[in-house]
Parts: sequence; structure tokens; C-alpha cells
Amino acid sequence: MVQGHPVGALLLGRSSASMLGLFVLPGVIDADFKGEIMIMVHTPFPPLCIMKGQKIAQLVPLEQMTKTLVKGNLPERGEKGFGSMGGLTLLTVNLHDHPKRAIEIEYQGQRKTLMSLLDMGADSSIISPEHWPNDWPLMPTATTTTGIRGLQLASQSPPLKATIDGKRISATFSVVTLRPTVQCLIGRNILAQLGIPNPFSGPQISDIKATLAQASPTIAPEKIQLSSPWKYLGWVISEQHIKPKKVQLHMDIQTLNDAQKLLGDLQWLRSIVGIPNELLATLRPLLQGTNTTHRVRVSSEQQDALKKILDCVTQDLCYTSLP
Repeated sequence: MVQGHPVGALLLGRSSASMLGLFVLPGVIDADFKGEIMIMVHTPFPPLCIMKGQKIAQLVPLEQMTKTLVKGNLPERGEKGFGSMGGLTLLTVNLHDHPKRAIEIEYQGQRKTLMSLLDMGADSSIISPEHWPNDWPLMPTATTTTGIRGLQLASQSPPLKATIDGKRISATFSVVTLRPTVQCLIGRNILAQLGIPNPFSGPQISDIKATLAQASPTIAPEKIQLSSPWKYLGWVISEQHIKPKKVQLHMDIQTLNDAQKLLGDLQWLRSIVGIPNELLATLRPLLQGTNTTHRVRVSSEQQDALKKILDCVTQDLCYTSLP
């Protein structure tokens, strides 16, 4: 109420909450709403703790710009919220016309067969957690997937061998909840390895070039690479693999500062070359303490973990798809 008159309001999040990773979905509160105001929030990095009494949203009163219009025959909102006063429209994709194939995935000699849905519109391939073997490892990531049951934080599989239509390839999968009728979604990272052509047509590529030409960017001719292997900042990118540039890791750990530098370097390499979490967990006890000059002792188990991590860095590859 403003000066005794009901007004609507705009529901917005607070910047302090956004800085903590909690995002409030904006909404409009109608003037005729009489129920308890509720909000919808999401965070890309769960779990997130919200303290009792913590301020995370705000209401901005809105003058009713339509009060002079003739009121329609729509019922008053009353206590109803989270919806439109009019009809409800849901946009869905018909999955029945998507091709399906059986795919066999293999990890350390263990195999599992799934029925997969082929989708050139998907950037990556996904397995529903209900069909992921319980004794196979998963790596937590900060990567989110969109377009499948909203925004979800994905887990990542280790490199797997996959066989589809008689072709055997290597790939990594995201493990995210899919709709109940879909066990596995095969995206471009696997379809590209199977020889499926780039989904962008010739006219689409011409449109992209024309749009870039309007902005008149300066592009070095040597940066234009039309065939693999593409080279960028020391990285070598082929049709199927991404090989990082040669890195040097300081593996001789003498002090806490040495351990901090090494674990920091390994953290960003982890998702690129697939360093298992259990190997990093073996090294985390080296980070105990606050004095960076403190001498640390590397156990034989940790030395073995360092050797295995070095193998991952020097031998493993990432897998990519055509953009």
C-alpha cells in the first residue's frame, strides 16, 4: 500500500546476495495480489547457506501505468502467485523424431550399454545419474548445463571408451539429470568423432562472415585456420583432441609455499587432463599450516600420487567437437 492505495511492485535481488552466488529471479507482484510474497532463487555453486533473517531480495513499488485501461474479465489474483493471469504456454522439443542408438561405454574393463539420443544441438554428451554405474568415479566441476531441466551443476566422468554403430572412440560425459525417457544424450563432442558434419551450413557461415565484416575487425591472416590441427597459444586442437601446451610443474616440494603453488597449478589442469580427485586428495594434507616457509615432508604415498599426476599431465588429452 502506498498512501492508502494498492500498488504493484518489482521483485529484485540484492547485490550483496549476488556477490555470494545467490541470484534472485526478478518478478512482478500485481497490485491485486493478497498472499505471501515468495521468491525464486538459484545458485550455480551449491550448496549455499542462507542465514535466518538474511536480506536477499527487495521490492520496488510500481505506479500502475494501466489503471486508466478498462479492466478485463480476468479474475483477481488473490493469493495465487508464480504464474500468469492468462493462459499457460510451454515450449517443448519433440524428442520422438531424434535418432536413437545403443552405445556401450567402458571404464577399466567394465562395460555398460545405454540407449542414447543423438542431438547435434547439444555441445556435450550427458548420461543421467540413474544410469551411471555406482562404482565408477565422478569428478566434481564448476561447469553448468543449460537447456536440460533448467540450470544444473554437472559432474564429469573420467575418459571413457565408447562404442556406437561399430565405431570405438574416447570421450568424457557430463552426468546430469535428464528427462525420465532419456538414458543418455549424445552431443557434438561425440558426433564429430563419428564423422557427423558441422551443423552450420554454408549460408550460415556466410552470414557470420558478413556480420564480422560490418564491425570491421582487424584479423591477422595467420590466425585464420580452416583445417586441423588448429594452433592457439601453444595449444594444439585437432578434430577430436585438445592437447595443452607443454607445462612445467615444480614437483620438488620443500616448503608449504611449494605445495601451495603446485596444488594451485594442478587445480586448473585437473579438468583439462582428467586428474582424479583421489590423487589430489592425497596431496591436500601438504597444505596444512599458515607459515609459507614451513618445511613439509612428502610421504611415499604422496610421491606415488605425484608420479601418477605427472603421467596425466604429459599423456592425457581432452576431447572436443566442432563448434
